[in-house]
Amino acid sequence: MNADGSHSQELTFGPGDDFGTAWSRDGQQIAFVRNLGNGDRDVYVMDADGSHQHRVMPIPLTQYVPAWQPAG
Repeated sequence: MNADGSHSQELTFGPGDDFGTAWSRDGQQIAFVRNLGNGDRDVYVMDADGSHQHRVMPIPLTQYVPAWQPAG
């Protein structure tokens, strides 16, 4: 995406809604929540260009947004 917001590109194409993005400190990865439906949600991590998406862990219903630890 350009700085003015033009030419945006969708990076996730999950079966449900993806939300709650958190950039890594070095800007190389993005963590996000994938809503799998029926109340199930998982945290995923991908490279900043949308490649190499992989599931990290399920997320409790009481939490919404992942966060990176200071060490990454």
